[in-house]
Amino acid sequence: MKKFLLAGVAMSALVSGSALAADMPVKYKAPPPPVYTWTGCYGGIEGGWMGDHKRYDRDTVFGAPAPTSNDSNAISGLIGVTLGCNYQVSPWVVIGIEGDVSWTHMRNSESFTYPASGGLTARTEVLGTDMDWLATVRGRIGMLVTPSALLYVTGGVAFVQDKSSLSVVTAAAAALGSQFAGSDNKTLTGWTVGVGGEWKMASYFGPGWSMKAEYLYVGLPDHSFSSPLSGGGAVWNTDVTRHSENIFRLGLNYSFGGYGPVVAKY
Repeated sequence: MKKFLLAGVAMSALVSGSALAADMPVKYKAPPPPVYTWTGCYGGIEGGWMGDHKRYDRDTVFGAPAPTSNDSNAISGLIGVTLGCNYQVSPWVVIGIEGDVSWTHMRNSESFTYPASGGLTARTEVLGTDMDWLATVRGRIGMLVTPSALLYVTGGVAFVQDKSSLSVVTAAAAALGSQFAGSDNKTLTGWTVGVGGEWKMASYFGPGWSMKAEYLYVGLPDHSFSSPLSGGGAVWNTDVTRHSENIFRLGLNYSFGGYGPVVAKY
């Protein structure tokens, strides 16, 4: 009888303990924090502002040295598309390659009038700048200041469609109803370096989206062209030097793989 009594007490204690355990609150286990990766390829749009600078050095006219050189400066907006790929080599370092094509409408004309001097008659010179597009292919290396913010330096090759022109009207040519006029329209290959920052915008646009701000300096080679007299018999030669572009722009990119938050696993 005593054995049955002890068994009943033990059974009651077991049942009571199970009931108490069932009534206890379950502790909430927070999800793991997201781990970001910048590895992946992306495409996007960009736009901003571009400033063009070049110097026109006149070489000879009728065999006499030209007395002056003049600078030409122009400003235009630009808009374009971007493609690139990144690879996150460590928790703090990202490398990549990026290419872009931008369209612009750079148009500038500057006029200079000179009195007769040095055996030359009075004349008016008009310098012209026209540009419709530019493209770059660049490497990038950056440092993550936070998991979602990248500061980088970039550099590579640049391609620019450029038209430079010079027309000269002298008193003698005007009397004959003619003038000197010439231009070149070519694709120039130069170099570019710059700095920028890129930030993930998942909280604003959704996973995969990022925004960047960037400055690029573009250096372009010297080139020459001639402005012959329309009536024939004389040529005005021009060297284009110190040709450069300064570009400030913003961009919005979307990743096609990686490049967004990845949930850490325990």
